[in-house]
Amino acid sequence: MYILILSTDALAGFSRETKAQLVTTLKLITDIVFNRISINAYFLRPGTAAALWDN
Repeated sequence: MYILILSTDALAGFSRETKAQLVTTLKLITDIVFNRISINAYFLRPGTAAALWDN
C-alpha cells in the first residue's frame, strides 16, 4: 500500500510580486489539497540576485 503525501513551499511578498500573482498563488493553494504547506514571507537576503534589484 502506498500513501501519497503532497507538500509545497510558498513564498509571498516578493519584491516584484503583483497582487494578481499573489491571488493566483492563493487560488492554487486552495484548489490543490496539500497535506502540508510551508508559507514564508519574502525577506531580503544579501548576496542573492534579488538583493541587487531596485525596489
